[in-house]
Amino acid sequence: RNKIKNFFKSQDKEFSLSKGREMLQTELEKQGFVPNQFLDKKSIDAVLKKVNFRDADALFAAIGFGEARAATIANRLTEKARKELEKTKQNAEAKALLEGEVKREKKEIKKTSSSEGVSVTGADGLLVRISKCCNPVPGDEIVGYITKGRGVSIHRTDCENLKHQEDYEHRLVDVAWEMSAGAKDYVADIDVYSFNRPGVLNDVMQVLSNTTKNLISINAQPTKDRKMATIHISLGIKNLSDLTAIVDKIKMTPDVYSVKRTNG
Repeated sequence: RNKIKNFFKSQDKEFSLSKGREMLQTELEKQGFVPNQFLDKKSIDAVLKKVNFRDADALFAAIGFGEARAATIANRLTEKARKELEKTKQNAEAKALLEGEVKREKKEIKKTSSSEGVSVTGADGLLVRISKCCNPVPGDEIVGYITKGRGVSIHRTDCENLKHQEDYEHRLVDVAWEMSAGAKDYVADIDVYSFNRPGVLNDVMQVLSNTTKNLISINAQPTKDRKMATIHISLGIKNLSDLTAIVDKIKMTPDVYSVKRTNG
């Protein structure tokens, strides 16, 4: 019986091979794929390693004879592509959910006066607050970040903390300083690095008393070897130009090596 069966198989092989290939193409189209992208030698050889057929002809003939299901082989061929499609779909759904969430948050943000001197592009009356992690002041390049339930926080564009916020790229909005921004004081933080000589702190404070009337805090700490000192200063200023002028004058103090702005 086996010899008879094999005889008819050999007689019908060409027909079954053609039929099997056609059945596999139909199944791939049914699943929404382009057959030619999955019936190349590389793709077929990858499937042959997982099934018990010596070559592509044997595989197509088996499908034609009914010994292998076209749907099973099609699933093997498209396994990687289907995973990539599913991942793309999930990413698209997640992005859509996030965009919907951001839109809802924009609508839910309470209206207040623009007391911070910053306007949000394309929206009026949003709750706006200056972020304390980088303390931007008028003159700084800034960007807005839509928080969850706390309005729009304003950051300097070089703020490192901003880049670690959840979905920060999707929550950014364009903002700009208003003409009225100079009407209030903004907090700025600077570190002064100097030689730890007697009187250096008094010299720095003398510069501050001559340049600003809004000194918030000052704190000096010596290094472990007590040869150098770091003086941390918080002060109120109107804009970046005021801060630059103060920093330049502190730099002229004897034994001061550097003055740099910090992130608060």
